[in-house]
Amino acid sequence: MAFESEPDEDEDWSIVTAKPALGAGPSRVPAKKPKLAHNDDPFVEGAPPEPIPDAQTPFLIHLQACFDTRKLAFGVQYEISRLLTNREITEPDVKYELLDQLRGLNNTEGAPKVVKLLKRNNRDPSQDTSQNEFSFAYAKEKDAKFPWKEQDLEDARLASDKDAGLGFYQDDPGWYAGKVNYRARLKALDTSTAANPQFDIILEQAELGPSNRFARQFGSKYFLRVKIPKQLWNHEKKLVAFFKRPFILNGRVYRAFYEKDKTVFLFMTNEVVQDGRISADRFHPGYSLAQFLEWHNPIDLNLKQTMTKWASRFALGLSNSAPGPVLQPERLVAIDDIVSAQESDMTDGAGIANIATLRAIQRKFEFDCLPTAVQVRINGTKGLICRASNDALENDALVQVRPSMIKIKTEPTDLAHRIIDVLRVSHARVETRLSAEVIINLAHNGVPLNALEQLLQEGLDQMVAPFMQWEGPEAMFELWAMLCRHGGVLSARAARQAAGLARLKGYAEKKDEDEFEEEDEDALNGLEGSTAWWTDTVSGQPSVLEETVMGLLDSGFTPQNCPVLRDKLLKIIKAAIGTYVRQCRVLVPMSATAFIVPDEDGVLESDEIFFKSSRRNLVGPDGLETDIITGDILLTRHPCKLPSDVRKWKAVDKPCLRDRSDVIIMSVKGERRMADYLSGGDYDGDKGLLIWQPQLVQPFQNSDLSYSVPPEDIDENFSKTNETVAQFLGRSSRHKVGDEIYLEHLQDFLLGGLKYPSVVGSYSNMHDVSTLTLGYGHPETKRLAYMFCMVLDGAKTGLRVRPEIMQKDQKEYNSKVCKWKENMELQKESSYNKIYARPRDRKNPFIMDKLQAYAAARGDEKKIALEKFFAAKEKLYDAALAAPWDDACKRAEAASRSGSQAMLTDLDKIREHVESAYTEHINAKNRTPRGSKPGAGFTALSIERRQDVLRAQSRSFAADPVLSSFCISDYELPILKASYAYIHDAKKSSDGWSRFPWDVAYRYLCDIKARAEGQSKTVLGGFYERMKVMSK
Repeated sequence: MAFESEPDEDEDWSIVTAKPALGAGPSRVPAKKPKLAHNDDPFVEGAPPEPIPDAQTPFLIHLQACFDTRKLAFGVQYEISRLLTNREITEPDVKYELLDQLRGLNNTEGAPKVVKLLKRNNRDPSQDTSQNEFSFAYAKEKDAKFPWKEQDLEDARLASDKDAGLGFYQDDPGWYAGKVNYRARLKALDTSTAANPQFDIILEQAELGPSNRFARQFGSKYFLRVKIPKQLWNHEKKLVAFFKRPFILNGRVYRAFYEKDKTVFLFMTNEVVQDGRISADRFHPGYSLAQFLEWHNPIDLNLKQTMTKWASRFALGLSNSAPGPVLQPERLVAIDDIVSAQESDMTDGAGIANIATLRAIQRKFEFDCLPTAVQVRINGTKGLICRASNDALENDALVQVRPSMIKIKTEPTDLAHRIIDVLRVSHARVETRLSAEVIINLAHNGVPLNALEQLLQEGLDQMVAPFMQWEGPEAMFELWAMLCRHGGVLSARAARQAAGLARLKGYAEKKDEDEFEEEDEDALNGLEGSTAWWTDTVSGQPSVLEETVMGLLDSGFTPQNCPVLRDKLLKIIKAAIGTYVRQCRVLVPMSATAFIVPDEDGVLESDEIFFKSSRRNLVGPDGLETDIITGDILLTRHPCKLPSDVRKWKAVDKPCLRDRSDVIIMSVKGERRMADYLSGGDYDGDKGLLIWQPQLVQPFQNSDLSYSVPPEDIDENFSKTNETVAQFLGRSSRHKVGDEIYLEHLQDFLLGGLKYPSVVGSYSNMHDVSTLTLGYGHPETKRLAYMFCMVLDGAKTGLRVRPEIMQKDQKEYNSKVCKWKENMELQKESSYNKIYARPRDRKNPFIMDKLQAYAAARGDEKKIALEKFFAAKEKLYDAALAAPWDDACKRAEAASRSGSQAMLTDLDKIREHVESAYTEHINAKNRTPRGSKPGAGFTALSIERRQDVLRAQSRSFAADPVLSSFCISDYELPILKASYAYIHDAKKSSDGWSRFPWDVAYRYLCDIKARAEGQSKTVLGGFYERMKVMSK
């Protein structure tokens, strides 16, 4: 990248004029322009025979020399690099006089200024919320994700104390580091071909998000995660070669140290880039890649591990977590696992914590009650720590860990190794919706179709009925409370503001509450809480439909007198019906999900479980509220692909277990671990689905346990990488091959997931096809279920599907599509050339096809009834909303008769401004979004883009007009604009209303209505967001 010349500085630009790669290691890279080689693809006929770049060839994400001379802050450099990699600016845009304006600024001051200074065709200044009159309005939303203030805090505190980021900083004990997330994505260069791509790294905006142990120990900016898009997954050799190279960002060397789900994690090493090469004898303070790897997972102490397991253990340090209490070395105690006579580990993944430990966690994270179980990482251990059965009520934290929890053997050297990293605590969720996997299992094991149809119908009725109850003194309160629950509004509000803690505190997105789905075992899934769905604080209108309707209701509007409320309410329920019907969401009122844990007291028999809720929010089979479940139950977990993955057991009440709530306690007696019957589960954080619904439990028959035993020849489907750490060191120790080759060989394992295409989704689909065509209990369906489970753990076990097996399975199953699953996933692609799998008994449709047909019929009935119920019988006009404008006009006319025209002039300005805003509002929503298909409308935009459009309109509406007289006060002006917006919209809109006045003046329209209704109370937004209406 070239810059305009600057005669007073003699800088070598040869290291910044090319785009080589990010990497590390003492290499000898020439200072001339390194040229990124084109990787050839041996599988593509005619591919150019270009060499794969050497692993020590650096890849530069951006230029550096001019940054160093000006000592620009990390965030400033990152933002410039981000704009360059995204092609939002070009080299000529980066002028020295502009960079000089960024010299000496910290991250908070400098990083936001980069876009304003460097980006050509910058957005409308009204969108620069840091420098205009609306900055106050967006401050809360901005702070929820703004990373640079946090980065400055990190830099200052870590500079004075290397352990400051671990959660125990003396001046601010609740603060911890690692909450700034730096992300990027891989992209194929436009000049390359699909068969022979060249790669580029595109930096994304840094945001506040979850923390992890690594980032707290070293600092947020030491880590960069790069997401690889699906279209590049098949270039395995090139990806590995690319990510084995050193990457240079902001003048520092980053190296890849782990891959998970096609995301590569990079670590900033201590290597120094000098004259275009990585110096062999100069180093920054900090760790080399080898030292970092050794800090977390000492290779010489884990000689018996396979290399694939050694590599997989880096997920422990990357798990989204927050720091809990510190353990004294002698307070982390080893105890034995409970093992059956048949050598099944009955406590696999679970340890014990005393009450002092759990109380410390409760206080730190402000939980309402003492958690029974906590999912943790402590040094090299992983799993749940559960409340001790016999506690001496000590004051100091004590944790007992079992061998099954120990994943890394270490000698703790730092404070970080003694901190309890908290991932999640025990929460129970009631009224679960069944996944398709569970429905198929229940039907196979004797549950009749009509039982599922009955629950589906009852769930649909229960969902729709409250939307149609508008009469009675409590109706609007009940409707408000129902919308709050339906939209998960309170949890969503809390999650948006709790950067990185939503998962830990149990704030679930609505979709997470609806179904019992796959767990993120390593807790590595992306960032939580973007700025989508934030309220427009200028107009006051929420982004979420449920919140919008709630705000209208608590201002005095009703569905009977407010068309926009009625319209939004109808959209909410129709969308809910569509999802419910499409996904066959069978609601089970008598069900719950919670952590599964072992019975430390040993009081449960081999077929018994215990479950107690911390609240009386359970409904027993007798219909009465309770907190303890007894009697026959069904228990399952994800994945549920075998007939034996749902078991009928018995729930019992044991007084000695009643102090442990919100977990499913399972027996440690019998031949096998109870969780092992459920698709090979354990107790390191697995969640169970507990069902006591009589219609499902009574007809259910346990399948033969032979399904829970893998086929004898299943291992023949796999090849295995089982090289141990000891064997690896025997052939590739540093002393034998040198540091550079040693690290390259380590990266072969650390990046092992890039070498093989992901087949987890393929085997899940193959299992679905086999279930439909051969039957759920067929031996081939059983084999495919085990294939799925084994490839799911392939990164840890080193198992890879043999190519000939993969080819055979794909030919037989993966070329077909299950129509029922396509319907559930809302596939919109053309069905041309698709081969739909057919059920083995064509006269007897598959259970999901039957249930979908039934759901569709019931859904159509509900929609017809709703359309009729919600239909407007006449145009409605709210005189209360028009009153402020009408009153102002009367006063202006009276003043005019007295000789003063000033107020009439001001009202004309308001009228002109509102009418202009109305026209622009109509035009904006009719424009075809850039990059969209012809005819695509406003709703085709992403939620963030829709918010931007609406906010631009609300800011423009709020900014003008500027009145010259003193006839109308600043307090009255927005009320009059809102009132006239309503009047003008009522006249112009064909139905007598549109969304215009609400999009630009929601808050003031609500205020006018509430005052007109009488007995209103003004309340601050911060208080309002924490309030809720209790149902009767």
